[in-house]
Amino acid sequence: MSIDLADFIRRAALARGIDPEIALRVARSEGGLSDPTKQSDVMRNGQREPSFGPFQLLIGGENGFPLGMGNDAMKAGVDPRTNWQGGVEFALDDLAVVTDANEVRCP
Repeated sequence: MSIDLADFIRRAALARGIDPEIALRVARSEGGLSDPTKQSDVMRNGQREPSFGPFQLLIGGENGFPLGMGNDAMKAGVDPRTNWQGGVEFALDDLAVVTDANEVRCP
């Protein structure tokens, strides 16, 4: 049985006390909801940005891109290039830690 990406994000957000509509809006604006392992289409200096999944977790470092949330996910054993469910949960876990349920803060 295939899991619907939007439904997975909704359920994962609710489980963390995050407004699922906010989570879905962020996912739509980042990687979208059509391909759960989508890599960014952004090009910089001839290289495709290594951001993956609906929340576009960046795996940077020696590739000329800064370290990102994808690096943190990889350290935790979640590869957002192949494990979209783990990437969604990792991103939402991070949001749940840095903000209350319905407030999105920017640094």
